[in-house]
Formats: sequence, C-alpha cells, structure tokens
Amino acid sequence: MCDVSSKESLQAAVTMIEKQTPFINLLVANSGYLGQVTGLVPRPTDQTAGELQKELWECGTYEDASKVVSTNVAGSYFTFLAFSGLLAAGNTHPNSIGKNGVRQSQFVSTTSSAALYRAEAPSYVYGASKAALGHLTSTLSSEYAKYSIRANAIAPGTFVTEMTEVCI
Repeated sequence: MCDVSSKESLQAAVTMIEKQTPFINLLVANSGYLGQVTGLVPRPTDQTAGELQKELWECGTYEDASKVVSTNVAGSYFTFLAFSGLLAAGNTHPNSIGKNGVRQSQFVSTTSSAALYRAEAPSYVYGASKAALGHLTSTLSSEYAKYSIRANAIAPGTFVTEMTEVCI
C-alpha cells in the first residue's frame, strides 16, 4: 500500500483512506527488514573474540544496519504518526463509538521474539531494532492513552515468509 520509509508515501496512503472513511479503529504496523543474518549457525567453541569481531565486521555494512533500524523502528513510528489523526477520529466519530461509549482505536506494532533473546539470532541489529520498537510502542501507549488510543506490540516467533526463509 505504501512505503513506510517515506513520509510522502505514508501521507498519500492517509489521504487515500480519508477519501474512503472518516476514521479508523485499528492500525497494524507490520514493517520489517531482517538485514544481514549473522547468528544462525553455531560458532566454533574455540573462536576467539578477535575472530568474532573480524567476522561480524566483515559481513555487514553500516548502510544495511541503518536500514534495519530505519525500517523497523522509524517506519513504524512514522506510520503511527501519519495515521494517528484517523485513529483519534475513531474515538469521536458517531459511527465508531462502541457500546456504552467504549473507545475503540488501537495501534499494534509487530516486534519479534528476537527482541527478547539474549542471543544474536538472527542478528544483533535486528533484535535490537525490534526491542527498540517494543519500547517505542510502550511510550506511545503511555502518551496516547489520554487520547484513548491504545498501543500494543506483538512479538511472534519465526515463521516462514519471504523475509525469513533464509533463516529456516
């Protein structure tokens, strides 16, 4: 539908949806970029710290790591911001208010079980980016509660997709 790495693309998606409906009640930020996979195969038990440093230094790029963080964290953040007006409208529009005046709008981000691992799998940067997304969602939850917009994160484990088939 849109490119989460582009504010212009996100705004175009919002504009298109606003032509169809005055509000939304659910926004799911399911963007994800795996980047360079570094930690799926067990390393030799006799590998030195220097050897590990060299291996990790040579296999990744700063640009790839930046894309992981940008897509997984900033992409979800700007998706939320772009659609927050429609979510807020979902709590005030007469056709949206639930029974007994229940506010319904919510944001769900997709983090990853990798955010909870104390291991590298699938990579240090990917796990850190998904942990950051979990924290971002928590802070959005606290700040937007006063607007009755709930924010929650889910952290699924690995399942086969085009992105993860390299890991399985």
